[in-house]
Amino acid sequence: MRSITWHLGDGTPVTPGRLYKTRNGMWAEPSPMHCPEGHRLGPNRVIVGTTACQTVGGHHRTHTCRRCDTIIYWPPVVDGCDHRAFDGRAR
Repeated sequence: MRSITWHLGDGTPVTPGRLYKTRNGMWAEPSPMHCPEGHRLGPNRVIVGTTACQTVGGHHRTHTCRRCDTIIYWPPVVDGCDHRAFDGRAR
């Protein structure tokens, strides 16, 4: 299992959790380069989503590897994270 490296669309390595201004003046959110299993992520290789969480201040950004279904959460899931569907049922 490899550590997760985050980057902008142009490959610039960055720290997750904030927006960055790119070289062309656009704003970008960092994304992981590989899943923990080592599969390269990118167009047609990852599903980007969000899941509500009462603990971390609103939500986690999710990156799901389409090859192995591993999900990377940002911010990371911690003890006490509360992931419930909108109707209150736990998932």
